[in-house]
Amino acid sequence: MITVNRLPLAVTRGGRGYGICVGYAPGRTRREFCPGAYSAADPQRSKTFMAFKCTEPAVPTVQQDDTRVRITRWDFAPGAVTGWHKHGWPYFVVMLTDGILKIDSGTAESEVPLSAGQSYMRPAGVEHDVMNGSAHPIAFVEIEIKRPDALVQLA
Repeated sequence: MITVNRLPLAVTRGGRGYGICVGYAPGRTRREFCPGAYSAADPQRSKTFMAFKCTEPAVPTVQQDDTRVRITRWDFAPGAVTGWHKHGWPYFVVMLTDGILKIDSGTAESEVPLSAGQSYMRPAGVEHDVMNGSAHPIAFVEIEIKRPDALVQLA
């Protein structure tokens, strides 16, 4: 374990290579969380590309991780961020609280107000950073689909 700007970081192997990760988030390549952090997979880009200013990392809690899906609860204090990453699988997000997600795509930043129970899905491979843009804590559940064919077999 190392620290960058007093935040604990761990070098982990994700689905697309090695990266620097805050906390436990297997299967993800994290590009940058705080000034001075860099990805072992792509140090030059991470030194020059910055997503949201790092104030506090969001807290992931993996609830299930098997060959079919990974289900993770994410808890965000106000201003907390996931860090720059991309998903190796398509995924769904279900909001547990009302809140505003700030999303940085690398080319644009948007604010998305969402209500508890509201959901959305995104394809694999989209690089982004997510920040809690609300003045209160928020939470959502993220469901990554590793093997859609295996889910059909459960029916």
